[in-house]
Amino acid sequence: MTLSRLALATALAAGAGWQFLPAPPAVRADSHEIPNTGLADSATLVQLFNQWRSAAPRTMMLALGAFPGLSAENVSANGTVAIDATAGKAVSRVDGLPAGDWELWLIDNAADGTTLPDARDRVVSVGRYRRTEDGGLAAEGDVPAGMTIDRAAVTRAGRKPATDGFVLLGSANLYERMRAGMVAGSDGGEAGLRRLIARGRSLFHGEAF
Repeated sequence: MTLSRLALATALAAGAGWQFLPAPPAVRADSHEIPNTGLADSATLVQLFNQWRSAAPRTMMLALGAFPGLSAENVSANGTVAIDATAGKAVSRVDGLPAGDWELWLIDNAADGTTLPDARDRVVSVGRYRRTEDGGLAAEGDVPAGMTIDRAAVTRAGRKPATDGFVLLGSANLYERMRAGMVAGSDGGEAGLRRLIARGRSLFHGEAF
């Protein structure tokens, strides 16, 4: 299974934030009856998403973390990126990175691309991090107008995530992606989500990991 398919299957099987949901009626996908794991219910997902959207702040939060085997360096670090698309600003805080110069990147993942940053993605640098008094790192900068951001990456300064690899990577959660129209089928309401969930369930049960 490719990383992009694995990410889709995992996200759809888990719903948003690993919320355990009641099992809906069986869903037919590609003329095959796919067993329901009980972890993805389109009606409940729509209801929870609408509740979240009505109270959600305009700022999108992305959690940054290292991925052993995928990150360019073995580090124990984490952080966040807050993106205010209305104001056109991004603010990040990272803890645990070793000494050196570090850079924050925003990524608009290509629709036919991979889960990891690649040459087809739109990637822009927010700027370099600066050391704070408590030893952490902080960065802030402008967000290009019209850019749909679904990932962020941290690299050594001057290195690009698509060609040189990333050290930390983060992505928008399912609700954020739905709000921005980045989840294919979510704009079709519950019917579209039922088809999408059925596809994810099919990938999860039918594809080799």
